[in-house]
Amino acid sequence: MKYTRLKYQQSAMAMASAVNYLLSLLSLCWLVSPTVDSANILALFPTASYSHQMPLLALPRALAQRGHNVTVITTNPLKEPMPNYTEIDISFTYNYWKSTAGEKRLINLDTKIGPIEVVNSFISGTNILTDIQLGSPQVQKFISYLDKEKPKFDLVLYEDLMHTSYLGFLHKLDYPPLVSMLTLPLLCGLDLSSGNVCQPSYISEMIIGRTNKMSFYYRLEGYLYLLYARLVLAPRIFSAQDALAKKYFGSSCPSTKDMVRNRSLLLSSSMWIFEYTRPVFPNTIHVGPLHIGDTKPLPQDLAKWVEGGKKGAIYFSLGSNVKSAALEDSKRTAILAALARFPDYRIIWKWENEELEGLPSNVICRKWLPQHDLLAHPNIKLFITQGGLQSLQEAVHFEVPVIGIPFFGDQNYNVKIIRRLGIGSYMEFEDIHTETLFENIQEILNNYDRYKKAVKRASDISKTQMMSPRDTAVWWVEYLLKADGNVSHLQPEYWHLTWYEYFGLDVYLVIFSPVILALYGLYRLVLTINRRWSKGKLKSE
Repeated sequence: MKYTRLKYQQSAMAMASAVNYLLSLLSLCWLVSPTVDSANILALFPTASYSHQMPLLALPRALAQRGHNVTVITTNPLKEPMPNYTEIDISFTYNYWKSTAGEKRLINLDTKIGPIEVVNSFISGTNILTDIQLGSPQVQKFISYLDKEKPKFDLVLYEDLMHTSYLGFLHKLDYPPLVSMLTLPLLCGLDLSSGNVCQPSYISEMIIGRTNKMSFYYRLEGYLYLLYARLVLAPRIFSAQDALAKKYFGSSCPSTKDMVRNRSLLLSSSMWIFEYTRPVFPNTIHVGPLHIGDTKPLPQDLAKWVEGGKKGAIYFSLGSNVKSAALEDSKRTAILAALARFPDYRIIWKWENEELEGLPSNVICRKWLPQHDLLAHPNIKLFITQGGLQSLQEAVHFEVPVIGIPFFGDQNYNVKIIRRLGIGSYMEFEDIHTETLFENIQEILNNYDRYKKAVKRASDISKTQMMSPRDTAVWWVEYLLKADGNVSHLQPEYWHLTWYEYFGLDVYLVIFSPVILALYGLYRLVLTINRRWSKGKLKSE
């Protein structure tokens, strides 16, 4: 009897275990299966910058793997086609970023550039490049296809920068929901679409590159830049881009200012650990570094070099936009002299030309390097970078201390975050001399344990998320599709307000009007008494 009962209990436990396993399996299948029907999605990513394209392209490729049909206008097409994924190749745009015989690059990024200069350069360059891209045979063929076949697109992904004329595609497609994507820290003065709070007293403009604790001068600088951005730069951007939108999408195309402000979501590839905190609306979502994925072993020759350093290796790269080979001779000589003073470290420098004269024995140069895989190698002890957001995210992810040398754009902002997190230091480009660079490198290497501990802590924080960045971005896109594009409960609704209504000046005027009237009455009373007193004094005399 006891044996039978025991056998029955064992059978029941086995059956319960099997049921639990089946339920777990079904739950897993439900999680990995698409939560919405397959959608047609158009992605507009026209900026010719490899480092910025990678996080942007990660999302549409993940959506294609989920079964959605994705069409992408991109400067960085895949080498091998993938299912559900169609590309419109505008990679020719990179030719306009390169120097040609007798000509200067459209936008020169080889020297330190001030914030006003860089914004004006990018506005001019974007207007020219957007005109060339939209007028290209590739894009014109796609526009003709839309006019002829009239396919339905359920959602548009858009790189949220200055090329707002691309939103003419919304007009062509009868205004499907718009999801903006940003691969920079959140903008402030030049925020063309989100409507998030921009308060220069404690929110640093990304392109100026201050911290969140500013002196009176820096706050004044921030307010002046905000006024300049809103009153001069934004109208200039919209005026030129509106003209391009009407040129390529028809005279009935509405203002791109109205279209960009009507976006449903803003997905940022940044995270709060890489920014100074600020208030944002709920339709602004930090998803994190979309571009960081699995790593691969280094090529054999590179692995041998990295592993041959007595104390480790140092990786030096100024990114995909700034060319090390274009540095002036004095800076190049100073850098090489400083690197030569670390013979126990093997150094890899991303260098775009065939060879570099005067190369020390502990330094090698390569035109291209697998940055993910290189930073993941345990022998890399230091990363010297221009301070782009993607490079900073990779350094933190792979727990490598950093020295930043900013040139333009968000880099001035990002290097302040390096120091704030305690994961390294930064130096200005104009301050690069043999001794200063040597001292900065020596500071990190001599105190490696402290910097390593700090970057490990930052890495742990950045990796601790409910879902991976790609899964988070996919979830929000599918959430929007499931809601049929209606997420008004997440969006700000104050675009209709005038500037004095937005700041509440009309309300303040009413509130303080009794005080103002009382003060004015007191002023008139004092004036009257003074006048009568003066007259009485004159009569007595």
